Amino acid sequence: MEKRKILLLSIISLICGIVSLFLFLFRLYSISIIFFILYFIFTYTLLFSETKKLGSTFFKSTVSLILFPFYPIIHYYSIKEFHPLYKEFDFEEGKLLETKRISYYSFDLAPFNIMLKYGDPSQRKFVVRLVFNSTKNEKIDFLEGIEIIRNAIYIDVNPDVVLYASEALTSLENLLVKKISYYSKNSDSLEDCVNYAKYSYYYIKSGFLVINKEDLFIKETLKNIEESLKKHYYSSKLLVYYLKILEYTNNYDLINNLLENALENNATPEIYEYAILFYIKNRKPKKVQSLISRFLDYGFSPSEESIKFILGG
Repeated sequence: MEKRKILLLSIISLICGIVSLFLFLFRLYSISIIFFILYFIFTYTLLFSETKKLGSTFFKSTVSLILFPFYPIIHYYSIKEFHPLYKEFDFEEGKLLETKRISYYSFDLAPFNIMLKYGDPSQRKFVVRLVFNSTKNEKIDFLEGIEIIRNAIYIDVNPDVVLYASEALTSLENLLVKKISYYSKNSDSLEDCVNYAKYSYYYIKSGFLVINKEDLFIKETLKNIEESLKKHYYSSKLLVYYLKILEYTNNYDLINNLLENALENNATPEIYEYAILFYIKNRKPKKVQSLISRFLDYGFSPSEESIKFILGG
């Protein structure tokens, strides 16, 4: 039967049922029964048009009385095909348009946020795709990329853009989980250990972790990195990720001890850059000044954008 006829029968059945109910409440029982019979007949006709079987139709019509008088309209919407307001987009590997391999580490990301706020839907989706690809390929800071896409979900009112950004965010979460799972089982080389620490740190800071599982994941991550540091004690990159995770847990005493030891025995640009930023955040200007002087004396070149800014370069 055509959808319009089904809708018409459903509406008529619903009206008869509601009228019957009101008449019953006003104690007009005889007229109420007439409208109830009409309700049953229209409902029966509606169901019979689908099954063409008398027995099963009568049984369904009888059961439908449980939802009297709203069953016909409920039945209509149960068979109506709904189409989403948004266009589905698959973020699986290889199905995104690849962006040019440009390094955005020194690039101002503010225009992305401006475009997400004031651009039209197609422009906002393009920004989401651009940030997704750049984050996935680590052409921009992973955590900044996640934050930009998450902001798109919070501030956008277009369901198409929101779903687009949500799927991008889910894909980045799945990517992190896969990376962590892989490197936790393949940590023979220093590079593997550093990657495990890096992606674990991203995952901890990303906001993806469920609160009741966060502590357990952090403890396990710190334990694994500690084991790696026993084998690769000379790796400043590995130590820096370890310190960053400790900082997330507010374990400042341990960080201070480890930093003092590292600055004395393992003077590398990574350690100094982390130490400078750490002591700036902890408001120790004399310590910061001393570290910057030693950093320059060693002839180190900054890699962190914030350190470059502090040094005027």
